[in-house]
Amino acid sequence: MLLVTFHGGSGVSGINNVSAYSTSGDSYSTLLTAQALDTPESVTLSELRAMFLANNMLYVANGAKSQSTVLAFALPAPPHRLSHMPLH
Repeated sequence: MLLVTFHGGSGVSGINNVSAYSTSGDSYSTLLTAQALDTPESVTLSELRAMFLANNMLYVANGAKSQSTVLAFALPAPPHRLSHMPLH
């Protein structure tokens, strides 16, 4: 699976999530989901800056001025949505 972030930000054209694409078989480069990060209502995604995979978790830098955080997500299983895991 290939995960892709976008500049994001506010406005209609801002994409504030991660898209997941297939990297295997006949479905290579097929969009699996445009909303791979499953977040609770208390978390606002804005201007995602970077992703890092470690310890079976995906860490995402949420980089807007008002949302400067690092979020952790459990690795996905179909339907390819990553569940938010609070960092303590």
